[in-house]
Amino acid sequence: MSDEMMCQKFRELIDDYIDDVLSYEDRAFMKAHAEKCENCAEEMRLADIIKNEVKGMDNHIAVPLEAQAAWRSAVRKEIRNKKLKKAYKAVGSIAAAFVVLAGATFAMRSTGALPPKFEKAPENSEPAMVMKLAADTDMAVQTYQTSESMRRSRSINGESEIVIEADGETDDRIVGSLDDADIIKSAEIVTETENIDMDIQAVYDLTEEYEGYVSEEIRDFSSFGGHADIVSRIPQDQIDDYIQAAENIGTIVSVSKFSQNAEEIYYDIDNRLESKKLLAEEINRAIAQADEETLLTLNDEINQVYEEIDALIRIANTRDNDLMYARVKISLIEKAAAVVTPSEYSLKERTASGFMQSLGAIGDFLMDMAVAVSVIAPVVLLLAACALIVFFTAKSVKKKKKKKKEDSDE
Repeated sequence: MSDEMMCQKFRELIDDYIDDVLSYEDRAFMKAHAEKCENCAEEMRLADIIKNEVKGMDNHIAVPLEAQAAWRSAVRKEIRNKKLKKAYKAVGSIAAAFVVLAGATFAMRSTGALPPKFEKAPENSEPAMVMKLAADTDMAVQTYQTSESMRRSRSINGESEIVIEADGETDDRIVGSLDDADIIKSAEIVTETENIDMDIQAVYDLTEEYEGYVSEEIRDFSSFGGHADIVSRIPQDQIDDYIQAAENIGTIVSVSKFSQNAEEIYYDIDNRLESKKLLAEEINRAIAQADEETLLTLNDEINQVYEEIDALIRIANTRDNDLMYARVKISLIEKAAAVVTPSEYSLKERTASGFMQSLGAIGDFLMDMAVAVSVIAPVVLLLAACALIVFFTAKSVKKKKKKKKEDSDE
């Protein structure tokens, strides 16, 4: 820095020197420069005289009480205004965030971006959709309940036999022949009931009367009423009589009968079982003569063969049971109770109803808002992280430029 620039800086600091508000670095600069420059040293000497003269001038001056009170009042007002400004800023920020969040919630509601909400089923109830996969066969049974119709499907000979709820008339569908001794018989009955518990007990009693047993019971509940699926096992030769008796339970909607050749489901079970047993005997003979290196491998193989034999035996037992007992599924659908509405409400009832509806709507909106927060939270966090990175990067660059400028000035 040139001498002229240093003198100019000295003169700029002289007033603050007199007021005694200089920093330690600026005071050291003025002292060092005054030792080298006579003109600036003279100005510093005069400044010292002025400082000494004015020091203590107001020691004996009494400030009027009115002025003191006005000064204190002004200070308190300034402090209060600063606090209010902070509070206003905080409230404004919260209000702005709430408005943005409410707008985002409305937008998500209108576009369907919010995750759907489902009503909880009552306790001790089964879900409205039940999937049961029979481990002993390759057949899957699916049950779907809707508010308007009941659909049933079952795989038969690679095709699906679908029974749709009828308009009160019996719907009989027979697949295959029922005369062959190797035919597996089954039936599905859909009926409406006004007392589901009583009719469930009626199904149990009827099944016991025909020397059968109930193998499965599935119940679920909804706003449209209860629903139960009961699977009974009935001796093959009594299935027609059983179905005819079951039609007296509730109001029949549809009846479907099915038949299928057992060999198509349990294909070559006996031959496969015999083949696995022969393979097990062969491995056992090899184990008796095996050395230590191959013994572990043969042991794993024999264990796997035994597992396959057990699975085939279970399938064979299931086949025998299917040939002895027909499968009859009875679906009981409870009629929804009629809703009685008064023809006219009083002003008090209408007001209370409207108030409760408003509270419900506000509660639903707040819940949707909470869901919206969780939906947009990842995006907000990512944008905040990017903003912080940009802010600190800009601050660091600005600081480096300032330091570089100060170094060039010196």
